[in-house]
Amino acid sequence: MEENLEDKRQPMELIPGKSLSIFKLGANISDYLFLEYIFYPKDDNIQGYDDYDVYEFVNMNIDLYVCSENTVDCITTRSSCVYMGKELINMYYNVFLELFGLLSTNTMHLYFEGPPKKNGRYYDVYYFDQGIILWVWRNKIRTI
Repeated sequence: MEENLEDKRQPMELIPGKSLSIFKLGANISDYLFLEYIFYPKDDNIQGYDDYDVYEFVNMNIDLYVCSENTVDCITTRSSCVYMGKELINMYYNVFLELFGLLSTNTMHLYFEGPPKKNGRYYDVYYFDQGIILWVWRNKIRTI
């Protein structure tokens, strides 16, 4: 039986600092280009996360941030992220803290403008030494 790598309902297992599902930090982006993706080139006029090329794997709801050496530097998801057997997307942030006993090392409060005729959102972004970054809106984890 052939594994369907583009089934977005599959749980995405997180290994902090290493991988999310089949996607591995430090891997060459060419390892994943057999999957359907949308490419967003970096903007040379902006520093930060816009300083990366981004590959959006639409069917899996995963974005890979790729540095100039064509290696994966950051992996994000908005649909599924299983850590130690628990689904993190839509988990309350305080439940995450209770379950895993982790403490954030840095926190940011960021505003993202919404699309036309939609309100923007304020996110609390929590950084952890384990290599996990949580984007929290209305007390729930929305993006990792």
